[in-house]
Amino acid sequence: MIVYACRIMSRFIAFLAASLLISQVQGQSLTDVVANTLQTNPDILAGKYNVEAAEQLRNQARSGYFPVVDLVIAGGREASNNTKTRAALVGT
Repeated sequence: MIVYACRIMSRFIAFLAASLLISQVQGQSLTDVVANTLQTNPDILAGKYNVEAAEQLRNQARSGYFPVVDLVIAGGREASNNTKTRAALVGT
């Protein structure tokens, strides 16, 4: 994991150095180049999404420690034909 992070950082630094040279030609500021790099570099985006996925997995794991409440409400009519209900109908 650390080796992968170092590899990403070295690519990022190389990209920034190349962008800095290009930025002098195109007139972009370093801030614009860094912002563009952070928004478009696939390695940085993949790392960002991996962090978000890990956070979601952590939240999912933590949810097991909280109580769960289930509520079911049902309604309807029921017809019953037995000796008690027939006796009640005859008496009315």
